[in-house]
Amino acid sequence: MLFKNIKGGGEIHTFCPKSVYYKENLYKTDEFKKHLLKVSKKQKLFRNGFINVDTSHNTNYRLEKDKIFKDLFNNILNESKIYLLELGYNKDFLDTIYIESAWFNISKKGDSIIKHIHPGSLLSGAFYVSCGKDDEILFFGEDDMTIPPQSFTDLSAKYISYKCISGSILLFKSNINHCTNSQKSNEKITISFNLNYKKN
Repeated sequence: MLFKNIKGGGEIHTFCPKSVYYKENLYKTDEFKKHLLKVSKKQKLFRNGFINVDTSHNTNYRLEKDKIFKDLFNNILNESKIYLLELGYNKDFLDTIYIESAWFNISKKGDSIIKHIHPGSLLSGAFYVSCGKDDEILFFGEDDMTIPPQSFTDLSAKYISYKCISGSILLFKSNINHCTNSQKSNEKITISFNLNYKKN
């Protein structure tokens, strides 16, 4: 894909791009916040040195089965199909997509999640229920050992960051490394999820 024409006749091309699907104002969040805070008081959440947030991941609570989120997950499925269509998947394949798992994280000032992927899934994503203006998520390119340039450009950047905005959604291929750095706000509530396809 042509990236830039260079003076003198040269061309810079790009290939094998990474992508993130982003949309603001997907869904209102007030009811979700109240509900998840109630759940967090009844359900013991999980935390360790790698997942330095309070999470319902690896607990008995199945967020994807909770009826209050039915419309939200229908919207997430629709947005996922729009993204997958742009990635080149056909309609028959899109009909097999489903939300395989979902969980929520409640994080506090100073909390973080180390760089990781979601193995075994097709797409992963985050829906932001409640966040501060400085909260962000980072996505990384491939690690390499080359000598870094003195100033990074769109052709050499190692990562990209997105602001976490209440009501917004991010979708990405599950094999893309991502993390959250030390949180600046007092509280952030995120619904995370994996999508997969039904195999014959």
